[in-house]
Amino acid sequence: MTQFLGVDFSLSQTINIEQSRLLYSISPVYDFKRGIVSITFDDGYSSQFGLGLRALNRFNFPATLYLVSDFIDSAKAIELKRNLPFEHEIGSHSKHHYHLKSIENNCLIEEIYGSSYQLEKLLERRVLTFAYPWGEFNQNIKSTVAKFYIASRSANLGYYWLDRIDYYGLKVQAFNQGVESRTADKWVDFAIKNRCWLVEMIHGLEGNGYLPLDSADFVSHLEYINEKKDDLWVATVSDVIKYVSEASKTKVSCINCSDSLYYLTIVDELNDSIYNQEISIEFRIPDDWQQVNVLGAELFKIKYSGGNSFALINVLPSENPITIEPKSFKELVSHNNIRWVYQGQNPFVDKIRVAIYLPKVDDISVNLIAFNGAVLVQGYQSNVAGDVEIFLPTSSLPEG
Repeated sequence: MTQFLGVDFSLSQTINIEQSRLLYSISPVYDFKRGIVSITFDDGYSSQFGLGLRALNRFNFPATLYLVSDFIDSAKAIELKRNLPFEHEIGSHSKHHYHLKSIENNCLIEEIYGSSYQLEKLLERRVLTFAYPWGEFNQNIKSTVAKFYIASRSANLGYYWLDRIDYYGLKVQAFNQGVESRTADKWVDFAIKNRCWLVEMIHGLEGNGYLPLDSADFVSHLEYINEKKDDLWVATVSDVIKYVSEASKTKVSCINCSDSLYYLTIVDELNDSIYNQEISIEFRIPDDWQQVNVLGAELFKIKYSGGNSFALINVLPSENPITIEPKSFKELVSHNNIRWVYQGQNPFVDKIRVAIYLPKVDDISVNLIAFNGAVLVQGYQSNVAGDVEIFLPTSSLPEG
């Protein structure tokens, strides 16, 4: 998900300067947050649509509601279409809530696919994720679910790190009767600290449904999540899966990139009718760009780190180009009278040109280095001073 390139230059024994040259980095979490929480409800109890949604809507938090399609009659469907905001996700919890391990394959498909077909027809919205009834599944059930959904949630306990997700066995923390809000709050702290994904599984609320959670604990926990919102992305299960899938497939191509303009395309080659989640990308920009204009994407902020400048943007991958260009400039700071004079269209051409000013005669080497420290290309000149140009051929390097 992250692509890095570095330039390191040194002057024989007199000075050593290292500057990280970041091309672009896709944030593991949308909006450059640290952790993720997804709130999920099972079975479609009335308390979820009443007390549960009222509390969630108070904080503008989306949730994923896993419904048993045969439990939704036409009257309930009309109510849901009228009152359920589209920010909330409808997921499938099978057609009848059977033990899936105990039924034949032809009935298995009807329970798994038939449920999404029925829900989409009743509620007129896409159903993309599944939750195993009773938390029971095996490899055959997972394989069947994978034919019709982009992910499925289990009832197994745990968290997920976004670089190693089991898309069809998502783990949870069970927020049910007997679990206090302070316990659930610690799950949130863990997700933020460890930069991982917390999926909370809730059934009943306030005396209604299976192992109903006390409403005071539920609301208190939402208040705690709200306090942590600067570090936390609260998202539906499908939106997280979309983000991770898009981020892993995203390709940045430069149409025209220089020290005065980035004109790019950002594409993911996925089905746009399903994968329509913005992704968050951090671009290394020239040091003298103080403020930037962004067209075709949302500028999140400009960040300064390690002496480098970065433009952080949120963008929906598509064929439409985006532009990042300077709105104002700042004066570059010299390092011991050694300074960058010019850096060409790094990293977007087959030859990178850099020019460095040396105040006195010396030897200089410029290395193009990967994120892991490996030297990819080296340029060297000896017995030089003043503005020194070095060209680094990059056509033989792998993309990124």
